[in-house]
Amino acid sequence: KYHLTSRVVSNDDEAKASRNNNMATFVMVYFFVLAAFASSLIPHEISALAFTTSCCSTKGRRRRDLNIASPSGKLFAFFGGKNSEEEEIGGDDEDENNDDEAWEIALKERQMLFQKQRSETRKRWLKAEFKQTILGIPDWVRRVSVRWPLAACGSAGGDVYVVHCETGKLIGKGGSEEDQRRYSDVPLETEEAKTMLELFGLYDGGGTLAVGLSWNNVVAHAGRKGGIELWKIDDNDNASEYDDDSGAENIENMKSLISCGMIMDNILVTALVWAEDNLWIGTEDGRVLVFTFDDDDVELDMLYEWKDMGGGSILSLTWNADLDVAVATTSSGSVELLTTMGESDYRRSTFYPPFADTSGISSMPSASNNDVVFPLCATIAEEEESSTTDFFLRSITTKRNFSVVCGGNDGSIWVQSLRINNNINNPELDMDNSFGKAVRELLPGHYGPCKCVVSPLPGVLLSGGQDGSLNVFSLNKDSDDEEAKYKLNGFKVWLGSLSSTDDGKRLITDGADNAISILNFGESLKIDLT
Repeated sequence: KYHLTSRVVSNDDEAKASRNNNMATFVMVYFFVLAAFASSLIPHEISALAFTTSCCSTKGRRRRDLNIASPSGKLFAFFGGKNSEEEEIGGDDEDENNDDEAWEIALKERQMLFQKQRSETRKRWLKAEFKQTILGIPDWVRRVSVRWPLAACGSAGGDVYVVHCETGKLIGKGGSEEDQRRYSDVPLETEEAKTMLELFGLYDGGGTLAVGLSWNNVVAHAGRKGGIELWKIDDNDNASEYDDDSGAENIENMKSLISCGMIMDNILVTALVWAEDNLWIGTEDGRVLVFTFDDDDVELDMLYEWKDMGGGSILSLTWNADLDVAVATTSSGSVELLTTMGESDYRRSTFYPPFADTSGISSMPSASNNDVVFPLCATIAEEEESSTTDFFLRSITTKRNFSVVCGGNDGSIWVQSLRINNNINNPELDMDNSFGKAVRELLPGHYGPCKCVVSPLPGVLLSGGQDGSLNVFSLNKDSDDEEAKYKLNGFKVWLGSLSSTDDGKRLITDGADNAISILNFGESLKIDLT
């Protein structure tokens, strides 16, 4: 509180007070101008301290709480912003406009910081600068799904294991009612044998067909006996210690995941993926279904169903959060883009990759007896951002380019550009005219089926093949470079999952027998590729 006082002053005192007031006014104006200029040059890291938000689209998904400091608070009040209860009439509208501008500035600063960090990570990807960690699992791993720091692993025996990737400790196990291992002397039923041949070729390791881990720790698992088992991770349980040398006694004492029942009984599910609260499911009979998840009661209700997908089985499903689009591949040869625009409006757009008539470059047995080529896997990848620089030489994204990438059972990899109604923060796929003219093949392909493709961040694409190799490509629409930057070898023929973290810094894979491999590109460690 300020207290008003009065006293008699001389002319000298008045002159002195006037000079002091003028000096104070000059100093305040000087610092105000200096601060306004410096704020545009301030490092992004400092500007971002007061703001934390997400650059991803939230359309069609559960809204997350955002922790964002108010731009009209003390930080801006220091530079002259109105933050007093005593405001002029009409000041509310002015403050609201100032708040909107401040929010926009803060979000742009955060986006530029995000782009800078992502650019540095991308360079490490393309230069093979990473550290590797191997985590042991009690059974042979056939599929992996990651919500960092947790990973759900589907095994050759049909069991599910959840492991904490940072500590290496097992969280729990969801046990299958019967062994689902594949034994060569046990014949399969005709229809099942056809589907397994399409999925795995002549190298069928048995067990899990698909596994998915949701953001709220629900595991969906599709095994050989049909249906989807649902498991919940008990947050109150302590992690189990696992030692490769401890034997079966340690495995028997492992904590169990909480069973939440089963859906799609007696239907062979060949692919699944979580999209926030929705579970997308692909089946042997060529259907794609979408179930919504009730967080309170672990119940799933069916929302959508696509039938007549060309007559083949669904071989893979992936989800792109930026475009709110799912990508399915079928054994009939098509890549399907699927999206839900409303309760009764769900759309589909079809692309047929220009595969050869036979298995082409493959030197390994084809995935079918008659050498029919079809896409085994597909994903939507964002190409390297088109950008410009502003007055202060900061990079600003001006356009975002997306493509659908698919890998065939002949080992080839194809890229088809997509038509986007371009909005930097919320791009939308043009479902009426989805595909551009550009179709190109990435080289080299795999000597055997291409089992999985993933794009950990814009401008980077990975492909994994049954030949035990992982190719790393640079995706740039304006470049003619279609050859892989490098190749990582040493995986087994069971390689079937490439799962990246949301920040694009880590890759988690199977294909290493009873272990998962974690490649960390967030830390620099040059790998000799010669």
